[in-house]
Amino acid sequence: MSSTDSSSREASGLQSKKLGRKSLLGEKTDKALQDYLALVRRAGGVVNSSVVIAAAEGIVSRDNCIHLGKYGGHVYLDKKWAWYQMKRMGYSKRKSTKAARKIPMNFEVIKSGLLRKIQYCVYEHDIPKSLIINWDQTGMSIVPSSSWTMAAVGSKQVPLVVYDDKHEITFLLSITAEGMLLPPQVCSI
Repeated sequence: MSSTDSSSREASGLQSKKLGRKSLLGEKTDKALQDYLALVRRAGGVVNSSVVIAAAEGIVSRDNCIHLGKYGGHVYLDKKWAWYQMKRMGYSKRKSTKAARKIPMNFEVIKSGLLRKIQYCVYEHDIPKSLIINWDQTGMSIVPSSSWTMAAVGSKQVPLVVYDDKHEITFLLSITAEGMLLPPQVCSI
């Protein structure tokens, strides 16, 4: 080989190999899992470690359940593995976003007017402190869901469909002006 032959050949680049170890699930199953999780997120669903593990178990069971560790196979799915999967997809833990509640511009005026009316009624009708009750109600989900999910790093909005689920039991919590906490009242609709 002459020196002119070797100098005329130019390197167009180095061949790169896929780095890292192979996917525990196999490329086809791993792709199916990632596609499913991306679909769940686009639909506004929660993606967390429990969802990732359940989805992976479902996909592996559909294809060949003997690969799962509980059936004697080599695939053991745990939280650490699920977090790794979500990290590979570019997801980070995010709180669901929604529009903030707005208070009126004249809130302080309204509040002081209400307090004056209450003080007047208490004084005028000689109402004892044990009959002055402050109460509030709160909804408790029948089926708890999370307001946390995994979403792409840097995403500004993280909508969740299940976050607005209104299937709730209403709890009424109250306390007297004396400081006595009254038993909660429970109402389901």
